[in-house]
Amino acid sequence: MNATSRPYLIYKVLNSYGYDTKVAYSIFSHSRKIYRKYSNPNFITINTQKYENNISITRLFSHVIYCANIVRHLFKNSYHLIYIIVPPNFTAGIIISMFKKNRYIISDFIDVWPEAFPFSPIIKKVVLNTIGVLSNNLRKYITNNSDITILESNYFKKFLPTTKLNDPRKLKIMLLKKYNYQREHSEKSDVISFCYIGNIGEIYDFDSLLYILSQTMENKRVFLNIIGEGNKKEWLIQSIENNCIPYKYYGPIYDERIKCAILSSCWWGFNGYKENTEVSLSYKSIDYLSYGVPMINSAKGDTKEFIDNYMIGFNYRTNNLDALVKKIINIDNTMLKEMSNNCLEIFNKYFTMKTLKEDIKDILERINL
Repeated sequence: MNATSRPYLIYKVLNSYGYDTKVAYSIFSHSRKIYRKYSNPNFITINTQKYENNISITRLFSHVIYCANIVRHLFKNSYHLIYIIVPPNFTAGIIISMFKKNRYIISDFIDVWPEAFPFSPIIKKVVLNTIGVLSNNLRKYITNNSDITILESNYFKKFLPTTKLNDPRKLKIMLLKKYNYQREHSEKSDVISFCYIGNIGEIYDFDSLLYILSQTMENKRVFLNIIGEGNKKEWLIQSIENNCIPYKYYGPIYDERIKCAILSSCWWGFNGYKENTEVSLSYKSIDYLSYGVPMINSAKGDTKEFIDNYMIGFNYRTNNLDALVKKIINIDNTMLKEMSNNCLEIFNKYFTMKTLKEDIKDILERINL
């Protein structure tokens, strides 16, 4: 598990407070599409089936198998507190229905499904009026029957329209966090270097990234660093090469020292999502902030507000890309350095392990643990 993994960081904090903590995890990695196993004896492997496509019957079947196996594990072990990462909504709902009477339940929503999928407007309307109705009812059930509901951003409140959220003791906004890493100062070169880190998948707005890079190239030299993998990797690399954009593809990197060496010299981190997705905070945005890299962002809610209020990058929509390119071309080193310093300041204020420890302490006090 990496430095931004929500379950891993919570596990570390609970251990630091003296709680005997176990982490039950799927043997199949959703992001990497491979089987994985950790050597930590406190990490419990839950078997399930692999899948290739994120939007598929096979994935749903994999979730059902995972749910059955995690429930079997919980019946065999008398945990005092169950901390559930949501989604999958179905798994969370089943766990709560079976164990809410005799165990404390904390539900932590780190994503919204199916709203986050980048369907076309017509298909999305159909999905939200069918599967979305079930998903919304499950979220209401989870929220109403958890001892505490945690949201990774304020923006997610709009997807949980339930009276339980009006009780401040039952709701906690807990932003994404990351292990602090000592960033070494790195001078920016004359080349406007961009970086993309994370999953190379369907929900990301790579078309806008390609346009931004191509248009910026007409006035300045550019370079793109790519760290990650995903089912659109080949398409993205081929598109970059077709547009003659200088780049380097590193694959996935989990060593913070290597990531820091690459990203801290970059001018911009790309945090673009397709317009019909519902994303507010992302792990990649926390990575960018921790390295002092200003963002080119289209995520909504909290990230947009941070950029509007603290000058840590530029927000964009697909209808204003030319204006964005003009800003990128005209920014000077003084402004870029100020943005970089603002990124580090915001990261230290909101997203460090220190703030996570404070959040977890508050949650435990609320349920008298």
